[in-house]
Formats: sequence, structure tokens, C-alpha cells
Amino acid sequence: AANAACNPVVGTEMTCTGSTATQITNTSNPPLTNAVSRVTLDSGYSVDLAANNAAFQIVNDQAFDLNFTQAADGVAKSTFGIAIVSAGGVSQLLQGSIAGKEQSGFSSVIRNGGNSLVINQAASSTISGWPGIATQNDGKGSTDITVAGSVASLSASGISGLPKPPGNALGITNGSTAVDLTVTQSGGSISGSGGIITRNNGSGTTSISTSGTVTATNAGLGITNGANAKDLKITQNGGEISGAGVGVTSDNQGAGSTVVNTVASVKSANGPAFGITNGVKAKGLMITQSASGTIDAAAGISTQNNGVGETKIETLGAIKANNGPGITTANDAKDAISLTVAQTAGSITSTSASISTRNTSGGDTVITTTTTLLSTAGVGINAEQRKAGELKITQSGGAIDGFVTGIGATNTGTGPTQIVVLGNVKASGPAGESSGVGVFATAGEYEDGTAEDKDKDNDNAHAGKVTVTQAPGTTVSGTNWGFGLNQYGPQPMEFSTQ
Repeated sequence: AANAACNPVVGTEMTCTGSTATQITNTSNPPLTNAVSRVTLDSGYSVDLAANNAAFQIVNDQAFDLNFTQAADGVAKSTFGIAIVSAGGVSQLLQGSIAGKEQSGFSSVIRNGGNSLVINQAASSTISGWPGIATQNDGKGSTDITVAGSVASLSASGISGLPKPPGNALGITNGSTAVDLTVTQSGGSISGSGGIITRNNGSGTTSISTSGTVTATNAGLGITNGANAKDLKITQNGGEISGAGVGVTSDNQGAGSTVVNTVASVKSANGPAFGITNGVKAKGLMITQSASGTIDAAAGISTQNNGVGETKIETLGAIKANNGPGITTANDAKDAISLTVAQTAGSITSTSASISTRNTSGGDTVITTTTTLLSTAGVGINAEQRKAGELKITQSGGAIDGFVTGIGATNTGTGPTQIVVLGNVKASGPAGESSGVGVFATAGEYEDGTAEDKDKDNDNAHAGKVTVTQAPGTTVSGTNWGFGLNQYGPQPMEFSTQ
């Protein structure tokens, strides 16, 4: 039957208008052929139906690339809004109103052997559905999505994967033969149970950047790299990211690095602002918060690096952890990798540890603070070092105020421990056996005469040297002790205080 909404092809363009829900295929009338390079819904295409499958649909079973444009005043609302399936590549410009009343607002699928999938949403566009935007690229090209308007999902993801029943929030998905996956929010707003949820099973890099608002009842950003993917990059250029469950979470199981940059507000009522994980093949894990960045969440930054590259966290803005640690980071790789936390400006306030580190890989741990660390119920700095590697904590200025301990360092490995105090440190909580201590450093493990102490004897024989230096004019205090130092090995302790 003829598609009354679409005019015959003029040149290389097919134009559709009117109020009739339309499906274009390779056998429709007019048909979609390789002579058609563009399909356009003009400003007169206005379909708003209670239920009728898709308001507009393209199914292209042939391997030619296609361009699709929706004009700014166009309307496409039905069970699905607009659905496009192609055996070739497809580039899509969305400028009007799109709504899926029972399923996805806009969905785009590249079949096996197809090329790239590109979506550009203009600032004038509004898209809603279950989810708002759903994509699956099983072709051999990249996925590149740019949104500037409003994308909303009532119970699934704001930008998500293939259409699923309400409540599911799958990611914008690259199949195993696809390459890069890029999502750019240049402005506007994204909202849903999940904000931007992606999974790259392909062989390329994942790049996510936000400049508008992202609001979610679960994860604001949920970004996953599969085993064959490369780098994972998350950049917040402005706006705000808020996820009640977690602000930003990523899992890089690929062979590249994870790089996160934040310059604005990131919030989470019930979880961390950032929860970042590297798998065993991944390389470096780097997080940078600029001076304009703010974190207000149950916990601040949480990282787990099981890979082969260093962990490096630098903060210059404010971090407020309302029900947990400000920064907690762990290196548990099988190979020695370094772990660096540098607070070069700003402040960190927490109810647990303001900074907590664990390095079991045998690499060095270096912690530097310059301004304010405040823990209302825990410790200012808690650092744990195992195997080899140096543990070095430098307070180059400012104040560290812990409840239990100001600075706590435990090194059960063979490397040295060095603590330098150039500011004020105190522990304001009640005195206890190991609490109420300004600076508490331990090398080796306490032996209590049990059978397992044979292992401790061997480990303690290799415990490293402990050096603590306090600069003139500074104060270290605690309700129990100012300093508590334990050396269970044969190496000397050097203690210099003014």
C-alpha cells in the first residue's frame, strides 16, 4: 500500500508530512532504495496517537547509508515515537517533539555489517519514553550521540539501550564489532531512573561528556567498557550530575585507561558521587576535580584499581561526604602500581575517613594535603600499605581534624613509612586504646602469641623504617596522645618534633 504521508522521491530526498503514522521499507510505496540519501519529516508531520506501534518507522534491510531529519515543529508520539532499523549506517537529526507512550521515544538499531550510528538532538527537541533514547550498534562503525534538548524517561533511562519494560535501564550499547562510543550532552536536561547508561562491547574508546543537568533516581552516569574496549573517558564541563543511588559509576574491563574530569556539581543522596573501577587489564585510573567542582553525596570519591596502571586522584574543590568517606581508594593489582592522592586546594569533610587508601600491590602510596580535612566521626587520613613500596604522607599546610585519629598509617610491607606534618593535626574524639591520637603510625603487625604469629614474625623481620617529622610552629594533639608510634620490626624509628 502507498504511504500517503510520504511524497515520491525528489532527487535523493524523500519527504513525509501529514498526520498518518508511517512505515518506510525497501518495498513500501514509495520504496526506500539506495537512490534515497535522506528521509525528512517536515514541520507538517504531526502524529499523536494513543497506541499504534511507532508514530514513524524506517526499516532498511539494504547496506546503504541513510540520513534522517525531523523538522523543528514536527511531532511523533505513539506507543513508540520514532524507530529506525538499518543494515547500513544512519545519521539522524532530531529537532521536534518525540514521545514513546509505552516504549522508547527514539530508537535506532544498526544491524550486523552496518556502519556508524549518529544522533544529533537540537536544543529545540524534546524526547521522552521508556527509555528516552535507545540505541544498539551491531555494525562495524562507531556510535556518536549528541543531545542539546530535553531527554526524559519516566521509569527507564534518559539515554539507554534497546527498548525494555519500565524499570530497566540498559546502556547505549555497542556490539562486539562496533568501535568507539561517544555521548555528548552539550546542554539541556536528561532525567530518568538512570541518566546516561552505556556499555561498549566493541574495540574502541568510550567518551562521555556532560554540560547540562543529569538527574536520576539510580545512577546519573553508568558507563561500562567490555573486555575488548580501550579507554574510558568521562568529562563534566558544567551543569550538574545527580543520581540518588550514585552520581557517576564506571567499570572499565578493557585494556585502556580510565580518565575522569569534573568541574561542576556532582550529587548523590544515598551513594558515592563517583564510584570508579578498573578491571585486571585496565591501565591508569585518573580523577581530577577542578577548583569549581563540588561534591555533595553520601560518600565522595570511591575507586578500585585492579589493573596494571597507576591510580591518581587530585582534588581542588569542595568534597562533602554526609554518610561515609570523602575519598576512599584501593590498589589491589597483582603487579606493583602507585597510588597518589593530592588535595591541592578546596576542602574534604566526611563522617568517616576524609581520605582512606589501601595499596596491596607493592607500589608506592603518596598522599598530600594542603588545606582542610575534617572527619566528624572517623579519621582525617587512614592509609594502609602492604607488600613493598613506600608509604608517604605529607601535610603541606592547612588543618587535619579527625574524630578518632588525625593521621593514621599502617604499613605491613617492607617499604619505609614517612609522615611530614607542616600544619595542625588533632583528634578530637574520646580517648581509647588506639583512638584520640593526633598521628598514629605502625610498621609491622602486633603479635599476641597465637599460632599465626609465626607468619607475623617473618613479616615483621622485614618491616620498613618509620620517619615522622613535625615542623616548627605546628600543633599535633589528641585527647589520648599527640603521637602514637609502633615499630614491630628491626628498622629504626626517626621522630623529629618541634
